Amino acid sequence: MDLNSIKNLGVIGSILIVIAPILISITSLGLGLFPVLIGIIGWVLVLIALKKLSNHYRDASIFKNALYGVIVGVVGVVVTIAAMVARLLSVLSMKGIALTDVTSLDKHALAFSSLTKPGVLWNPILALIVPIVVVFLIFSIVSAIFFRRSLRIISTKTRVDLFDTAGLVMLIGACLTIIMVGVFVIWVAWMLVAVGFFLIKTKK
Repeated sequence: MDLNSIKNLGVIGSILIVIAPILISITSLGLGLFPVLIGIIGWVLVLIALKKLSNHYRDASIFKNALYGVIVGVVGVVVTIAAMVARLLSVLSMKGIALTDVTSLDKHALAFSSLTKPGVLWNPILALIVPIVVVFLIFSIVSAIFFRRSLRIISTKTRVDLFDTAGLVMLIGACLTIIMVGVFVIWVAWMLVAVGFFLIKTKK
């Protein structure tokens, strides 16, 4: 695959990654899993582009760092969701609610209504939210570090400084994921990645 084709793959993949969260936020369209599918396709195309760039520039670290970033990010999301679900089930169990038991719905409804009292449900959950957020933050930062390494190498190889800037913005966004603004910053970083791919000069 020539550099121009790699460039196009990177542009398209990055744009799809940028578009996916926009579609997800527009829930009124009833798109279902379509935005998620768009995002997955975008990630696959970007990884393919990075793999091809690794081959083109004979530098395996471009793809390896990006792949490590993806793996760490996915593991972080899975661990965070699993921890939250486990904690919620634990709290419900302590209050006598077993979600698998459908034989005593009236009893569960009464028990669940008691959870709406201030502090009964939320205090135990909030006690674990902080460590869960910290774990997610650590995974996000480590993932961003790997991506920044990959983008920095690409910046050097292609002489497109925007890749290095995108990597820095991505890392800043990861550090800010503890607040919602971090998600927006990472989204901006992917816009910069898309422009970076577009600016790659190919021989005619």
